[in-house]
Order: sequence, then C-alpha cells, then structure tokens
Amino acid sequence: MRRDKPIFIVVEEAHNYAPSVGSSLSTSTLIKIAREGRKFGVGLCIISQRPSKVHPDVLSQCLTQVFKRIINPVDLKYVRNIVEFVSDEDLWEVRVLNEDDALVTGLAVPMPLPVKVRDRLTEHGGVTPSLTPRGNITKV
Repeated sequence: MRRDKPIFIVVEEAHNYAPSVGSSLSTSTLIKIAREGRKFGVGLCIISQRPSKVHPDVLSQCLTQVFKRIINPVDLKYVRNIVEFVSDEDLWEVRVLNEDDALVTGLAVPMPLPVKVRDRLTEHGGVTPSLTPRGNITKV
C-alpha cells in the first residue's frame, strides 16, 4: 500500500548506521528501506565521507550518487567500481574538487556531471567553538 505523502529519509554518517563490516541495530532496517522503500513512497538519502565503509546492499540501491572531494584510495576504488562510465579523468576530478564542487553520476544524469553547489542559505549548526584568550566561547 502506497502512502498518501512521500517520505524522504536522510541518513548522515551512514557508515555508522549501516557499516560494510559488522553491523549495527539499524543495518537491517536501512537495507530494507533501501530495497523496498520506493514502492511505499519512501526515499532514502545516504551520506558518508567514506562510501567504501557503507553496507554494499544499501549502496547498491542508490541510483544516483553525488560525490564531493574523495582522496582515500579505497574510496576512489569504490567509485570506480560502482560508476559505470567513470573515466580516469573523472576520478582525478573527484580527488581535486573544490569545497563547492561535486560530481553527479547515476540515473539522474546521462553521464558524470560536474556541478557547483550553491552557497548555504542557513546557518551551519555544526560550527566548532573556539576559546578566546579571556575564556569566552565564540563561533569560528
């Protein structure tokens, strides 16, 4: 039965919730959502700085991928394995992307597509505070 309103679930640091080695309490649930969620109107967005450390059953259901800068050789090898038409030039591009650049691949685009990510419209909630000489905490 399909829901009246679609649901979109975003999982940040996905390698902690669906690890490629071992498991967590959420691994089987994320695998099920990834495999079966679309037919019930449930979309899933997996975010990780280490895609090679996310469970392969979850990643295999990600039909579109957005890559920011990746320099780890294991993760670059992962990108090479999952992206059908990635060239050596595309892989090099992933290694040297600027902070506001990304490479989109998969079902949403006919070929790997470099894009610019627009400036943030909201305040960053994960700013690390720094201590001033007086001991006051200020945002950096």
